[in-house]
This record gives sequence, structure tokens and C-alpha cells, in this order.
Amino acid sequence: MYARTPTSILEEVIRIIFERGKTHGNYDHSMRSISDLWHAADRRNRRLPSEDVALKMALVKLGRMDGGTFNMDDYLDAIGYLAIAAALAAEKEVQNIVDRPSDTE
Repeated sequence: MYARTPTSILEEVIRIIFERGKTHGNYDHSMRSISDLWHAADRRNRRLPSEDVALKMALVKLGRMDGGTFNMDDYLDAIGYLAIAAALAAEKEVQNIVDRPSDTE
């Protein structure tokens, strides 16, 4: 095994996100699909936004880290899910800004 640096880890996360996108499709669609499934199983009838799904997926990875032995994949996946959550939240914020009425209207 070779030494890991934050940069090499982030580069690997980028590669993983790209590869998983080819395998599993668009991350936003995937998070919405997971949200729909969780919504169907939720007795309180709550639907989570895509970025919240990505955050909860990162929490799953953090939980696995707490109970097992070291597994680099858990770290890479958690970082990836956090990056996806940030991208989805930023996209939503941009859309909220675009949708807000201006002061001149």
C-alpha cells in the first residue's frame, strides 16, 4: 500500500464518483430515487431532499467506520457523498436565488 495524501484521496474520490455515475447513473437521480424509497417506508410520510439523502448516506459510512476495522472505501465513499450533498445543496441555492422575485418587480 502506498502513502495517502489528502490530494490523492480526493483524486480517487473524483474517479469513484465518475465510475459510479457510469454504473448507477446521475447522482441527483440516484439520491431522489433513494428518497422516494425511504419516503415509501417512512411512517411519518416525510420526503427528504436529495442533498439530505446524500448526507445520510455519508452518516451510514461514518457508522460503519465506528463499528469495524479500517476500510479506506468507507472514507472514500463518505467523502464522495459529502461532495454530492454539497453540489446538490449549492445547485438548490442557485435555483432559489434565480426563483426569488427581484426588488424591482
